[in-house]
Amino acid sequence: MDGVRSSLSAEAVVQVEAEVSRLHSAREGQDRTELALSSVEVYRILVSAVRDNAKIPREVSLLDYAGFRYDAYRRASPVRWDDMVLAASFARQTWNTLLPRASSSPAAEAFESALTDMEHAAAQRDDSLATASVKTELDLVDEFETFFSGR
Repeated sequence: MDGVRSSLSAEAVVQVEAEVSRLHSAREGQDRTELALSSVEVYRILVSAVRDNAKIPREVSLLDYAGFRYDAYRRASPVRWDDMVLAASFARQTWNTLLPRASSSPAAEAFESALTDMEHAAAQRDDSLATASVKTELDLVDEFETFFSGR
């Protein structure tokens, strides 16, 4: 944490410290869902601290975050369908922000389809569609990383 602290706002430091505390509690309690969720929240905080002039847009990493969060809710016992709806909604908002810069990517159309499938899966509580669509979403985020890296 010390190496990252100087790159973060005071608010972000407090947020990361709170999530790290949750991480430790989740690990001690062997709560895999909370461990995954706290980990992904730390990721979101760190990604959000990245300057706007990064080669890969912050939104690409936030789409990764949304997929990770959706998948953690899917793997929870019981499955947290309503939270999956919220994660898919976050992904949709993030995608709408990224789309003007990503529309020329070969992955754009497939991503739109995967995101729609994630939304439908969560709303319909369809585990097999949720599993397939989040895997596709995460794979396509990797393609966006490659797309933006090559620009």
